Amino acid sequence: MNYSREYVNSRLRNSKGTGKKITSRIILHVLKIIFLSLVLAVVIAGGFALGTVKGIIDTSPEPETLNVTPLGIASSIYDAEGNLTETLIQSGSNRDPVAYSEFPEDLINAFVAIEDERFWTHEGVDIRGMLRSTASLLLSGHLNGGASTITQQLIKNNFFDGGREKGWGARFIRKFQEQYLAMRLDQEVSKEDILSSYLNSINLGQNCLGVQVAAQRYFRKDVHDLTLSECAAIAGITQNPYHYNPITFPEENAVRRLSVLNHMLDQEYITQDEYDEAIADTDALYARIQENNLIIKENAVPYTYFTDAVITAVLRDLQEVLGYSESDAFTLLYSGGLNIYTTQNPEFQKILDEEVNNPANYPADAFQWTFTYQVNATLADGRTVTYTHNTLKRTLDISSLLYDSKEEIEALIDQFKKTIFSDKDVIADEKITYTVQPQLSAIILDHRTGQVLAVTGGRGEKTTSRSLNRATNTYRSPGSTFKPISTFAPAIEERGLTLATVIEDIPFTYNGTTIRNWWSSDLWMGNCNARQALIYSMNVVSARVFLNTVGIETGFEYLENFGISSLVHSKEVGGKIYTDLGPALSIGAMTDGANLLDVTGAYATIANKGAYIEPTFYTKVTDHDGNLLLSKEQETRRVISESTAFLLTSAMSDSMKESIPFKGTYLTPSSSNAALNNIPASGKSGTSTDGAGKSRDYWFVGFTRYYTMGVWSGFDDGGISLTGNVTENAYHKDVWRETMNRIHEDLPVLGFVVPENVTTARICSISGKLAVPGVCDKDPNCQIYSEYFTKDTVPTQECDVHIMVRMCRGTNCEATPYCTNTYDKLYYNMPMPEVVTLDSEYIYRAGVSPALCPIHNESTLPTPPVIYDENGYPVIYDEHGNIIPREIPPPETSTEDPE
Repeated sequence: MNYSREYVNSRLRNSKGTGKKITSRIILHVLKIIFLSLVLAVVIAGGFALGTVKGIIDTSPEPETLNVTPLGIASSIYDAEGNLTETLIQSGSNRDPVAYSEFPEDLINAFVAIEDERFWTHEGVDIRGMLRSTASLLLSGHLNGGASTITQQLIKNNFFDGGREKGWGARFIRKFQEQYLAMRLDQEVSKEDILSSYLNSINLGQNCLGVQVAAQRYFRKDVHDLTLSECAAIAGITQNPYHYNPITFPEENAVRRLSVLNHMLDQEYITQDEYDEAIADTDALYARIQENNLIIKENAVPYTYFTDAVITAVLRDLQEVLGYSESDAFTLLYSGGLNIYTTQNPEFQKILDEEVNNPANYPADAFQWTFTYQVNATLADGRTVTYTHNTLKRTLDISSLLYDSKEEIEALIDQFKKTIFSDKDVIADEKITYTVQPQLSAIILDHRTGQVLAVTGGRGEKTTSRSLNRATNTYRSPGSTFKPISTFAPAIEERGLTLATVIEDIPFTYNGTTIRNWWSSDLWMGNCNARQALIYSMNVVSARVFLNTVGIETGFEYLENFGISSLVHSKEVGGKIYTDLGPALSIGAMTDGANLLDVTGAYATIANKGAYIEPTFYTKVTDHDGNLLLSKEQETRRVISESTAFLLTSAMSDSMKESIPFKGTYLTPSSSNAALNNIPASGKSGTSTDGAGKSRDYWFVGFTRYYTMGVWSGFDDGGISLTGNVTENAYHKDVWRETMNRIHEDLPVLGFVVPENVTTARICSISGKLAVPGVCDKDPNCQIYSEYFTKDTVPTQECDVHIMVRMCRGTNCEATPYCTNTYDKLYYNMPMPEVVTLDSEYIYRAGVSPALCPIHNESTLPTPPVIYDENGYPVIYDEHGNIIPREIPPPETSTEDPE
């Protein structure tokens, strides 16, 4: 091989020439490949883009199904007379749509001028506006004016949830669909309808959605009454409802308002004179807004107790009846534009509120106070802290927040602040809320329909919505209000008890539980009948009937049928089993207690002739378009017969009457001070006590032919007992009486109707049998009266308890046959009880009570002379001094022949 220098160089030269040719060919091929690749990429990208666009369009909703009507609309509550009483507003639902004809021309022009000047001419998307905004972004780095038209904004706000999606991809898809739908919507819907939907839904700050709500919030007028100056201020809010809020940022809104007026002038919507007039109104405008804001704040009130109860009832029924989740039910109630038609009687509600808060109905010491407290502060070291009344209790080592005056509370708070803060600490704000004690709640029902006509959940000022409603959400022991429904209703209905049935009031213990009366423990009444047990609210007699006649389980079932919803069959708490299936249930001893609504509903059942109707706060609920969602077609459930209901009504009506004390004691009817002026009424009181016998809860529930009303009173802290004059004053009955008197003022006087199967008989209260004239009526402790009975339970036997015993006047002992000066005295023919009762002194025990006369006997009488009768025989007397007839034999006759 020749590897000389010349050869190598020659080959190198030849190879270079050949390499240039090869290189040129390679470059040409590469360029061809690149070009073809670019063409292919363009084709693929274009196809992809077209596919993407087509996919976006295909997944867009059709304009026919597109609902741009505002979805979040406040719900309205109406009373029974159709008056609007409350508007339920959630953020995003405070709308009050009005017709297009209600919008003033200046308002329409203001929004179009500042938001979409070519609104009337473009086809849903403003191409010129988009190009202008794009050029501004490329040249200056920021947008100069928005590119979205009013139509696009409407679709974004009401269909795309305001454009809250995350990520540029999602935003791109939404924006493209928004533009597509805007063009389609513009073809299908008139400009006026688009603008109307927009103006009725746009966010205008202060939780105002739509121009009508904004007009009311800022200027306290309807939208059609707005001036040009006011229209410009409202239109200026739209771009940034927070930043341009005319209440919180009036200066910023003023700048934006000026821009609106300038646009209107430039686009010849207004004249120079109109422009100048609006400019001149600037200071006065913002002064009006601030003044109106103060008025609205001063007039702002929380929901009433009735509204609170309605909200609870509708939320429950949306879930239980229509199957909504809790979250969806809440959203629908507060932003679904519902119309809720309630049962509230506005006049009754006014009367009830007045009487519950009338100081004249309460003793002086029924005005104590509890409080809640919160203080926010910045400490000297820069830390921010929040302290509450619980902090105060721990710091000052106090156990109760109950005081006789607000001044005492203020002094206590001052002491706390001096203890907890230094001079260098800065208090930002503090809030004290006072609550008068004891509290009281009340409910009025129409027992014929189950409709709640009025309710108040507490005394004093209501400071917050959805606060504690003591009429529906406070559960306490109902005391003796349970006696008619747990005991005497089932006893009469199923066990043959009559109001004349006699039960002994003597010591009673059941399975280790001793039942006590509410009066002195050493006073026992002896024989009492069922009517008296209800009139005088006798615990022991009621318990004996409940346990010996009715049975615990039967009584429990009756309470459930009467609508008591808080009964406990059995539950475990802290390893301990609790149940209401116990002997004290007859007098209201419960694990969780009962609420006033349930107990009042139970008494409404008696008033409704034994038929239960679940109490309701509303009649129907419709959606924004008037379609029926919920309807209260109340079902009736028979609990007791009409005759049993009447017998209970009759007995309880006597508890509200003035009468002589029972058997000469201090016991008087338990509810006489609840008696109404002219209208016959029936009712029962109830009291719960603590371990020391002090009262904790007061109840009274009663009814007339027209209405049923219940009242509860006690401390919010169930561990506090009523003391002082409060325990001696029946103020809860005063509230009941005064309220019922007023709501019955103009009604005809109607008594309770006696059922056809009920008759009367005069009975003796000691025996429960038919009274014996001249005997039973000689007993001062016995009541001879006409009692009601069902026709199949009328007594047929006469009283066998009262007996007349012959007494010696000389010794006041039972007369012997030798007592000549005697009189008759009444005694009871019954066994002697184990303890001394009011009957004991009257119980006859032969030779013991009373004792036989110790003086007049055979040895003390002189020997009488022998007296002979006309036949010559001596006269013989019996032990009572009566002549014993002598049998005279006939004269003897001869059988012999006379000859």
